[in-house]
Amino acid sequence: MSDPSYHSPADLPSPVGTPPGEHGVPSPRRRRLVLASVAMAGILVGASATIAILFATDRTGRAGNQYTVRVFLKKGITSEQQTAVESALSALPSAKRIEFRTREQALRELQEMYESQPQDKPITVDDMSESFTLTTSAGPFDCDAFIPVGQLPGVSEVNIAQLGGNGKPQALVKCVPSRR
Repeated sequence: MSDPSYHSPADLPSPVGTPPGEHGVPSPRRRRLVLASVAMAGILVGASATIAILFATDRTGRAGNQYTVRVFLKKGITSEQQTAVESALSALPSAKRIEFRTREQALRELQEMYESQPQDKPITVDDMSESFTLTTSAGPFDCDAFIPVGQLPGVSEVNIAQLGGNGKPQALVKCVPSRR
């Protein structure tokens, strides 16, 4: 080369802290080690973020869901049976709020819900059932906890609805005993 300012790497002084002959160029082994360290750090950051998201949700990517469980009582239920149903619902760990609805309250709710729709046959208080309504928040819904409630004396039916973001039912949940 005719350029007097050009120096070959061998002619340059070694940078401070660099062994002579390396001139700041990492060896192939060191490059692989740095690349593997960066990849492991990326994996750890991704795994940590995933774990944080899973703990903040129900481990399937959805935030905890709300459910309404309505336990309809048979006509002629005794006060002891009614107390047993309420106690069973109160004992459930997922129970947030339990309300009792009389037949009159149930009729008013039904009439409000369908006030704009004509009815072929008027619905009366005698057509309604008393019920307990339980609101619960859970990730995956635990049907097994509610099956024994449906088998208590004085219970005619248990309906479970998953609530949407607007607080209205969006899906019905059907619980059947699991086979173990």
